[in-house]
Amino acid sequence: MEKSIEWGPIRPVAEANSLIIRLTRGCPWNRCAFCTSYKSKNIEFSIRTVDEIKKDIDAIYERYKDYGHTTCFLQDGDVFCMETETLIDILCYIKKKFPNIKKITSYGVVHQMAKKSYEELQSIYKAGLNRVYCGMESGSDHILRLIQKGLTSKMLIHVGKQLKDIGIELSFFIVMGIGGRTYSKENALETARVLNAVNPDFIRVRTIRVKPDSKLENMVTEGKFIIPTETEMVQEQLEMLRLLDVDSYYSNDHSMNLLMEVEGQLGKDKNKLIQQLEAYLNLDEYDQKVFHYGIRLFMMKTLNDLNNQSRYQLVEEKIKEIHNQVEVIDDALIMNHLRVIYTSS
Repeated sequence: MEKSIEWGPIRPVAEANSLIIRLTRGCPWNRCAFCTSYKSKNIEFSIRTVDEIKKDIDAIYERYKDYGHTTCFLQDGDVFCMETETLIDILCYIKKKFPNIKKITSYGVVHQMAKKSYEELQSIYKAGLNRVYCGMESGSDHILRLIQKGLTSKMLIHVGKQLKDIGIELSFFIVMGIGGRTYSKENALETARVLNAVNPDFIRVRTIRVKPDSKLENMVTEGKFIIPTETEMVQEQLEMLRLLDVDSYYSNDHSMNLLMEVEGQLGKDKNKLIQQLEAYLNLDEYDQKVFHYGIRLFMMKTLNDLNNQSRYQLVEEKIKEIHNQVEVIDDALIMNHLRVIYTSS
């Protein structure tokens, strides 16, 4: 009988073709106001034993040894909370079992990485961990407090620069709309400031989703957080993008984003990306609305789909159908609902 393997609930989009190995369960912080990834599944944070992890690696080897994987992602929300020597032991075991693995990646919580010395991070890198995905969310200290992120922009810059200096590829997640309508400009300005200070290898854009049973949903109910419209979040992204002076790879690589086509190397593609966002903002209000619904209902993929008359009409019919089903038509709330139910964690 084949041994069962333990896997966690989420991984980055970019790791879709990677081996997945679970080192920890849940997130050691797990207090962010917008996140329910582990709370909704009742996953309490714990560190798996070395024996458990190595048995899983052995089972994964037996199942996938002939697949030719060259990348591996370590779950769950953070592996830097492990003792450094333990993590290095696991990394060495992975490399021993899978000698063709060239890239080992993980999520990293900033205040956990900040507890490691420069020498420890360097040793972890030398053992094989060479890319970290980090939830920056915003560069604004005010917004970071608002969403209960548990870190500061100073910590983001310090840890980000350390990882870059060591040679670990850094992938920052940022969230458009994370400051709500009230702090949209601040989110754009301050996020650009931190990104410019660090110059991460990747900037991965996400769009706010106010999820059921999240602290952020309570803030919406209490009037402390106003969900921005799709257009307001594109304006926010454009304002931030114009301020960036980095050569990072910039990507809207998740279906929660309105304009997934906005992707490229900022050193050479920045003007093209700006023009793509401007092309959307130059649409009339009705075309923008059709595009919102077309994207959120997976009836459109890019701005060019607005030129497909039959598809355009199908989206119009769907808008009428949805509006007939709701008492109060608030497109910002409807779009948030569609982002939540039609996109993964």
